[in-house]
Amino acid sequence: MVEKVFRTWNEVGADALIGGSRRLARQRVPEEFQDLPGLVNPGDPEHVRRFREAAADRDLVIEVGPGKGAFLCAMAARHPGTTMVGFEVRLAFAVRTLRRAVRAGLGNVRVVWGDARATLPLLVDPGTVREAYVLYPDPWWKRSQAARRHGSLLAWVLARVLAPGGLLVLKSDVPGYLAELQTTFLSTGCFDLHLVPPDLPPTDREAKLGMEGGKGFAVALIKR
Repeated sequence: MVEKVFRTWNEVGADALIGGSRRLARQRVPEEFQDLPGLVNPGDPEHVRRFREAAADRDLVIEVGPGKGAFLCAMAARHPGTTMVGFEVRLAFAVRTLRRAVRAGLGNVRVVWGDARATLPLLVDPGTVREAYVLYPDPWWKRSQAARRHGSLLAWVLARVLAPGGLLVLKSDVPGYLAELQTTFLSTGCFDLHLVPPDLPPTDREAKLGMEGGKGFAVALIKR
């Protein structure tokens, strides 16, 4: 198997929303998932209203791309008084995360179905998030898909919702991608480098890396 090499391409444009800009207007939660506790469809104004009402004056921690939910649910168990909110583009993973939370008896987990770059501004007020995590995002190796990588749009969206002094942790097993993310976020002028917390629970990806002998890398930033 040919080893994948991370490349940057100058001609690739700014962040492209997963599913496009019209996705939220079209998406509907299938009937079998409509009663799943904690699932938020940001394309539904009633879902948006209920989420914003429930999140008001709450301690918020967010994860962009929780995948199968190992990290989000572990953090929810550690911090039962905090609302843990994942933003996941894949409905199947959003469902798996929430079912994991239900099995663990966690009532403080929410998962928003959609691209965080489009949905965070709809749901979360400026300066109200205590911590944010972007852990092992897809590096979108191919040139034709590289615009889907996180970049300046996510950086500005997270800078908007994080409170002053709020923590942002970025992780990847692709050093080039992590370096690109760090440069992009720092270039906003809204963040400074910070120490990575030493005791964070692992993601599903980290657990797999550990079993395979792989290595993850981390950067932490603090909101000015």
